[in-house]
Amino acid sequence: MSGLRASIVADDDRSSSDEWVDLALASLYFGRYMQSRAADDLREARRRVEPYFSVKSSPSSARAEAIENWLATILEAEGTKEALEKALEIRKDPSNKYERELANTRLALATLEVHEPSHGTFDVRPHLTTRSKCVLIRDDMEFAKVLSNLSNRVYDLGQKEEALETAELSCKIFHQGLIGPGTLDAYLDLATIYNNLSNRLADANNYPRALETTLEVVRIRRIPVALAAVSATQRHMIDLAVSLHNLSLRYHDVGNDEMALNTAMEAVSFGRQLAKDHPDDYNVDLADFLSNLSHHQSDTDALESLKEVVSLRRQPTKERSRIDNAALADSLHDLYSHRFKLGLRVDALVSMKEAVELRRQLVRDQPRIYSVVLARCLRDLSGCQFGLRHSEGALESITESVSLYRPLANDGPHVYNADLAASLHELSNLQSDCGRGGDALKSIKESVSWYRPLAKDQPHIHNVHLAASLYNLSNRQSDLGYHEDALESLKESVSLYSPLAKDRPHVYNADPRPLLEQSLPFPILCWPS
Repeated sequence: MSGLRASIVADDDRSSSDEWVDLALASLYFGRYMQSRAADDLREARRRVEPYFSVKSSPSSARAEAIENWLATILEAEGTKEALEKALEIRKDPSNKYERELANTRLALATLEVHEPSHGTFDVRPHLTTRSKCVLIRDDMEFAKVLSNLSNRVYDLGQKEEALETAELSCKIFHQGLIGPGTLDAYLDLATIYNNLSNRLADANNYPRALETTLEVVRIRRIPVALAAVSATQRHMIDLAVSLHNLSLRYHDVGNDEMALNTAMEAVSFGRQLAKDHPDDYNVDLADFLSNLSHHQSDTDALESLKEVVSLRRQPTKERSRIDNAALADSLHDLYSHRFKLGLRVDALVSMKEAVELRRQLVRDQPRIYSVVLARCLRDLSGCQFGLRHSEGALESITESVSLYRPLANDGPHVYNADLAASLHELSNLQSDCGRGGDALKSIKESVSWYRPLAKDQPHIHNVHLAASLYNLSNRQSDLGYHEDALESLKESVSLYSPLAKDRPHVYNADPRPLLEQSLPFPILCWPS
């Protein structure tokens, strides 16, 4: 160690030599970690460098290199999210030029996985020099690509406005560096940056600009495919196909369903060409393209597309030995919807049952993410079972749905209250159908109690739901002989329905009394005005 200290002090004539020794040792420990993957080496590297992380002095190149190694450690061992968060924190302080440059180095490192996807251990060291240099010397086009990737990372952290601003800035800087006519590779890089900007614009509901930007992406990405004609590379073809898929989404956003259909069909055409020769690589993409196409087709054509989607999603690939259960469950749910719509209810039930079982597996692994998805799926399953007169099965499914929604509604910021209220309404109907009048009354009372605050906050949305639940409450009260209570509930229901029917007669029956009166065992002598 004394020899190491002497060499460092000789290279850098500073009094705070302990700092340089610690930083050098951090690099050595990190190097050992990269070879051994020993957690002790990683912890020791962190312990050595952390005290100097926020020191704002002009460091030597030795310190800069050591800190870059530390950043690589963050990226390697703690993930890009923390690296990015620390970088954004440093950027807020404009007082020190070196710290700003160091922050930009962090940002470059935080985007590496976009260019080099990791299927195992990712050795960041070969990328440090070129990536850091491209940021520090401010090469416009390279820096623009870093910023474009950064916007994705910022978006992942939930900072949508900053993500959009960063994407806009990346386009501006790239154009500054695009001198003269530019090369094809440069324009393909520009297409990637435009594509990212389009996504951010769509996230911000700026659909016209998102469409305009995506059109430019497609225009650029058609060039290499057209030049190569039959021998177009797979990479160029899939990039164009994905861009056409995105363009279809953007057309749909602005209400141009005809163009959405046309571009979706073209994306599928390219997807089929690629999947035919390389199914392991492109079946998943083809499934995505077909799924989008189904949204713009007739019910019959959409059904055929979704059958193919499900078939493709069932097939594992060489790189993906396990089937993507989440995507398969989504596709089965879509298939259920179209079968149900076309009256194929037995087939629809088969699809939905499989979707439910797949989502049960997902909930076991990631309950926070998939519990609400399973709850919605169970509601649909219950409706399908009831349509086939499987009342007990329908009751069992909706009961489970309520049990999943209840903790979500109790814990969340009112996001799932309406879902719970609707599920309780359906539960009450099924309990009544199965002869469980007391339980049915209890469930519909709870549904009303959830709908009341929702209707108070958003009457234009939830008054109709509260009215329907009150109408159902009246029925349940009447079933059990509580006729006076039933009348009061019915009056309140009608008082909510009346203004709705007046404002939107094409949606709501202007006079609900005949419909409501049919379900009561006693005459209504006085209706509310």
